[in-house]
Amino acid sequence: MKVLLCTGRYYMGGIEKYVHDLAVNLSEKNIEVSLLVFYKIKNDDIGFLRSKNIKIYELNGKNGRDLKMNYSFYKIIRTLKPDIIHLNVIPFLSVLPLTFYNGKIIYTIHQLDQNRQVNKFFSKIIDGVIYLSENVERYYRNINYLPFSERKIINNGIVNFNENLYKKPEEVINLIMVSRLAQDKQPDLAIEIIHYLIKNSSRIFHLTLVGEGDVDDTEYIRKIEKTIAEHSLSQYVTFAGWKKDVIPELLNAQGFLMLSRKECFPYNVLEALSVGIPIFSFNVEGGLIDMHQNDVTGIMIQDNNPIDLAKEIDNVFNTERWKIYSENAFQRAKKFSISSMTEKTLTFYEELLSKKRINP
Repeated sequence: MKVLLCTGRYYMGGIEKYVHDLAVNLSEKNIEVSLLVFYKIKNDDIGFLRSKNIKIYELNGKNGRDLKMNYSFYKIIRTLKPDIIHLNVIPFLSVLPLTFYNGKIIYTIHQLDQNRQVNKFFSKIIDGVIYLSENVERYYRNINYLPFSERKIINNGIVNFNENLYKKPEEVINLIMVSRLAQDKQPDLAIEIIHYLIKNSSRIFHLTLVGEGDVDDTEYIRKIEKTIAEHSLSQYVTFAGWKKDVIPELLNAQGFLMLSRKECFPYNVLEALSVGIPIFSFNVEGGLIDMHQNDVTGIMIQDNNPIDLAKEIDNVFNTERWKIYSENAFQRAKKFSISSMTEKTLTFYEELLSKKRINP
């Protein structure tokens, strides 16, 4: 079987992690895997993929309407003749080369949005859709998204540990947030949370922000830095930058903040669960609830009020509830493994290849 995995950019984030893990594990099952990056590669991890005999194609496209990029995509398809094209992003004009492709096209949805162009122009050429959780599948089914495609729910997978590595709270309780420093992730609310805790809690709290912003997030980050300075919080907040491996940072944390407006099935929460960290979140739209439940793996409040969440955090660490949440988190993470993700994806490939495409 030949599989062409396609992604937008290869830099940082959940899509890149998904593509990397799937490519490596499929290649170890003697599947011929190639990786196509529509835009830019900014990750030295590419060398490791090549060592696994995974072919890499970087198209350096400007955007989804880049004709030169999509013509290069067409030529690669003609040369490789893959059995499966597995899309993880969909450039708009890729509809042209994909229309003339005779194999099977699969699309994994990583972001919770309603892309009407994809639904309109790709619905009759995408053979299968992978949804990362039950709630994500329900969300898209309710809006009749890609109605002609086969549907499959396959959770993201992570490396699981043999023991709970959580470090119990001591003098300083370290809260951590792992995400792009972007407005939709709302790290500004993490600053409100730490500000409340510093001013009102009898415990000492610290906040670590792991991640970077994109170019268009520069002004937003400046506002966050200004807020930190205005409230004299510099000694309580650490900007750790982007980390290829976040596990060492997680091992020093006692609580994980998930404050996004919406999420599909976030890797950062899965990794926090894997080391037994209680999760503190809003009721984020999407698949978060399929991995994290209120008063089980941590706290999930129904509104998006950072002060209400800060009060809950304070209450948890003034009791022994963190012990229960930590063990529940660690056990919950065992449900999500890379091997299971790979096996289910491969089975989906085989199911689709056994069926003839029927044009609706």
